[in-house]
Amino acid sequence: MEYDSLSIIFNCLNKNGIIIIHDYYDIIDFIIKYWKKKHIFTYNKELFDFQHKTINGYNFIISRSDTNEINGILGFIPNSQYDDEITTLQIWLALWKINTEKSTPGLGFLLIKYLEDNFNSNAITVNGVNNSVINLYKLMGYKTGVLNHFYFTNPFFIDFKIC
Repeated sequence: MEYDSLSIIFNCLNKNGIIIIHDYYDIIDFIIKYWKKKHIFTYNKELFDFQHKTINGYNFIISRSDTNEINGILGFIPNSQYDDEITTLQIWLALWKINTEKSTPGLGFLLIKYLEDNFNSNAITVNGVNNSVINLYKLMGYKTGVLNHFYFTNPFFIDFKIC
């Protein structure tokens, strides 16, 4: 597939498809402008690094407009991010956002397609999706469903506080 045919520039990718470190600030700026000003990644770099930083950069695929502004991001977390002994690659999608004012229609799809085509994973999974993208996942052939949530309470803890 020819990704450049829609004037989409996937620059700043190293040979492994991971963005290089100097793009961290561009990603945070994009999150502030187009996702949520007080997203936890905007003020907690330690968490951002824990989830996405590797020795080669960050696990993000970004698209830039012809003016070099980020117009789409797709964060992902390989299951090997936390365990080097895992040999079967499974990718968890994380932060997927497009600036619809500065992108070509279909850019979000192309970011996921780029991930599928360039990373040899056995599965691409996501948890906690926005309802507006469920039909897109179905169109792409992904299986969707609802997870049951379970929890245990600590009988020795009295003052429960949930976010």
